[in-house]
Amino acid sequence: MILGRASSRARRLIPCGLTAIIAAGLLGSPTSGAAPSLRVTEGGGASFPARALVLSVSDHGSLAASQVHVAENGRPIGGAVLSPISRAAVRDFGVILLIDVSPSMQGQPLVNAMAAARALARQRTGNQQLGVLAFDEATNVVLAPTANGAAVARALAKAPPLGPGTHIYDALSAAVRQLAAARVAAGAVILLSDGADRGSATSERTVAAAARAAHISLYTVGVRDSTFDSSSLTMLARDGAGQFVEASASQLRSVFTTLEAGLTSAYVLHYRSSAPLGHRVEASIRVDGVPGTVTLKYNSPAAPLALSVKRPHPKSFWLSTLALVLSACAAALLVGLALFAFLAPRLRRGELRRRIGEFTAGAISEPSDDATARATSRLPALERLLERTRWWSHFKEDVEIARIDRQPVELVARTALGTIALAVLLGLALGTPVLSVLALLLGPLALKSSVKRRLRKQRELFGEQLSNHLQELASAMRAGHSLVTAITSMARAASEPSKREWARVVADEQLGQPLEVAMRPMAQRMDSDDVGQVALVAALHQRTGGNMAEVLERVADSVRDRAELRRELHSLTAQARLSRYVVTALSPAVAGMIVLINPAYVRPLLDTTAGVVLVFIAVGLVVTASLIMRAITDIKV
Repeated sequence: MILGRASSRARRLIPCGLTAIIAAGLLGSPTSGAAPSLRVTEGGGASFPARALVLSVSDHGSLAASQVHVAENGRPIGGAVLSPISRAAVRDFGVILLIDVSPSMQGQPLVNAMAAARALARQRTGNQQLGVLAFDEATNVVLAPTANGAAVARALAKAPPLGPGTHIYDALSAAVRQLAAARVAAGAVILLSDGADRGSATSERTVAAAARAAHISLYTVGVRDSTFDSSSLTMLARDGAGQFVEASASQLRSVFTTLEAGLTSAYVLHYRSSAPLGHRVEASIRVDGVPGTVTLKYNSPAAPLALSVKRPHPKSFWLSTLALVLSACAAALLVGLALFAFLAPRLRRGELRRRIGEFTAGAISEPSDDATARATSRLPALERLLERTRWWSHFKEDVEIARIDRQPVELVARTALGTIALAVLLGLALGTPVLSVLALLLGPLALKSSVKRRLRKQRELFGEQLSNHLQELASAMRAGHSLVTAITSMARAASEPSKREWARVVADEQLGQPLEVAMRPMAQRMDSDDVGQVALVAALHQRTGGNMAEVLERVADSVRDRAELRRELHSLTAQARLSRYVVTALSPAVAGMIVLINPAYVRPLLDTTAGVVLVFIAVGLVVTASLIMRAITDIKV
């Protein structure tokens, strides 16, 4: 009988003793009467330089901010804010209840668990956040972390439905993510289960590491029953910097309220660090009246890459210093060669004698081509190769008519060298072959355009001089001279290019060709229908006679009127021709400015297949549009 009463009394004392043990463990304090001790852990939810620490002091009254002293690397930190968790501010403290709803919790265990959760919720003070998750083989969020008391009461009003499986680690991982997203300074997950994990995809080590990284403590409460296994829960509490408590279903309410009381007896300390980025920091925390100093070590975040002094290692040879030096040497060599090629012809012997001879020659002789007047070509192999092409003979004739002071083969060679040099420099500077290929295409086009421009100017100048020369021929014939004599006299005083062309006519006529036959090549070379008309008049005059002077005067008037009309049309189309130049140059000019300002912006056009295709299409469209606009403004008279 006495033994029975003693046994009954011991059973009644179990909850009270368990509560005292739990409270002592959570507070980190020894038995009553011992000296007070300080425990400091890292808090979460703060971004550097903001810092949050969780302080627990055993056997000590309430703390004030003036009693807590913080120093980093020996330098005191001022302006720290101390908040008791029992009167938590927003984002100071949060708890996630994780309740097992597997089939083994059916009946009274689940009823007691929900009653314990409601008791813990009623014990909340301040702005403490509370969240509830239920798990079986899946994890259901019953209540996301919130400080709204009405929402908490609604979520805990009824028990969640039961389901198969016990995926403890997966549920803990979800709870840690929920609490980390809430960004609270001090946080804890309280897990209630009556068994071991079965089938989780996440491991125990992964969950514990995630909790430690987020500064979240894991507390596990095991409900004793016939299938109870405490191994998983014990390991979780140990690795998650928390504590494991074993209790019966009827003891859950007292265990939960005790856990809540132990957690809310701590303080949250907020302060701003003055440590520089990327340094090892040693923080010292001391409380008045508590012996000893707690030291925490951490690394401040590294400096952003943009502020880093270390230069990135070049990934490509063309971005290295050696490539820059080689490119500079190549550019200097090309500039030197260009200067030499430009100055060498002007330093040749006999240049002064030739220039003076142009003013001292007395008689008209057949002008010789520049190619034969100079020394034999210095590029015979290239010239023999070009002779096999169809366009070479026309190109040589155009160069000769345009009076360009260079041999055609020399022009081609210089253009080829300059184009290749420009293509290489563009490829080295931009690191892409696209613009190099475009430069190779534009080099020959630029040469042809330059020759055509000079040729057109010579022909236009000949057309402007023709009316005056015909008037001189008419006047000479009225004075009694023959047509050939008049042409010879006129050619002596004419200016280039008329002097040269009329001298050819005189030379051919002296070789025995009829005058009209000798004038036809000049009409073709100068692209002049008026000269062809004069040749026809000369042929008629030779066969039938007539007043040749009057006919020449009428032809001169016609040529003068056509030249006047041509000048008027040139003035009227000036705006359209200028528009063509502006529109044609707009696209490459804008592209060049973008390359200079932000080269990375145009990289997709130069480094991808689709971009290269689009570049060539764009160049083709621009060139086609320019040719169409030229055809519109080029009105034949």
